[in-house]
Amino acid sequence: MIKLTKKQSDTLKFIKKFKEKNDYMPSFQQMAVKFGVSKQAVSDRLDALENKGYIEREYGIARAIRILED
Repeated sequence: MIKLTKKQSDTLKFIKKFKEKNDYMPSFQQMAVKFGVSKQAVSDRLDALENKGYIEREYGIARAIRILED
């Protein structure tokens, strides 16, 4: 897999931990609050994670993130 930036890696780790703790994926708003960024910045990070093959998303459905690597 393609190497992640620190921000991308931190985002992926947060998604995994959130899912383990809550049994559902975080929302864009929850990720934006966690990292102190806009929802657009979250979207950009998720786009990068998807393009690099770490996650898969279903657009138009809230919290529809699937982690592909472990």
